[in-house]
Parts: sequence; structure tokens; C-alpha cells
Amino acid sequence: GQEGTVVTVIDGRVDVRPEKAGNHFDVQGGGSAPSVSLGRDEQVTISGAGMAAPVRKVSSRNEASWAQGQLVFDNSKVSDIVQLFNQYNSIQIRVTDPSLATRLITGVFSEDDPRSFAEFLQSEAGAAVHLSSNGEVVIGASNSRILDSSAPQITH
Repeated sequence: GQEGTVVTVIDGRVDVRPEKAGNHFDVQGGGSAPSVSLGRDEQVTISGAGMAAPVRKVSSRNEASWAQGQLVFDNSKVSDIVQLFNQYNSIQIRVTDPSLATRLITGVFSEDDPRSFAEFLQSEAGAAVHLSSNGEVVIGASNSRILDSSAPQITH
């Protein structure tokens, strides 16, 4: 779409490249760049036309300064990601399985779509996801893992 994309990096380093291969960004103020490199607590806005705004520092604690956009995680703990989603959304996520909470996840999620993150954990980590009566998204260990205690435990 033409509305553009906001990418915010919470941790790690991320290179943002144009969607079309061989393309480059037009950088505001002149020049062009094959990619934009973002570090921790940095954010870039790419317009629908492929114009990259200057990278700006943001505080991942200060959600008010964040436009609706994408959260990029690079080896971040599930518990940290959940905390961020819960800051932004009325739908709250609760992780009940301690080994799942400490799992490291790399991925890009829409900050206003906690359910997509839950579905990601379901497919990637085999987590069990259900909605509680008060509207929480509860993510726990899948039943199959609890039943079979002889299965080797994966530890990080």
C-alpha cells in the first residue's frame, strides 16, 4: 500500500531493505541507500513510495512516541515480547509455561495484533493458545508435552 511502513527495533540489529530486489531507498535530504540499518531503540518510517525518513531514536518504554507499526524482535525472550504487546493493547497475553516464557524468538509482528504473535508461538513452539473468559490470550505448554513427561526437555 501507499501508507508506508514503520519499523521499530527493540533489541539487536536489523537491516531494512526495499521489498523489490535491487531497489534502493531515496533518503530524505538527498542520496539513496540500499538498506537502512537500525539498532536498539531506533525507528525508521518508509513511505509507500520508498522514501526513507531519517532514523530516529525512540524509547521502547515510551509507547506514546511510537506510530502504529511493526515490532521487530531478534532473539528476544517471549516474556519481554508479551510485556510490550500488553503495553500497547487492551487484549492482554499471559504466558503460563515458564519454559516458553524464556524462549528466544526472532520475528516481525504488528504491534496491534497480539493474536498473530500467539499464533506464531502456536506454530513455532507448539504452544497451546486459548482465550480466557475475560478476553486474555493465554499461552501455555501444549497438552501433549505435559502428558508425556518422558520426552526430553528442550532447554536454552
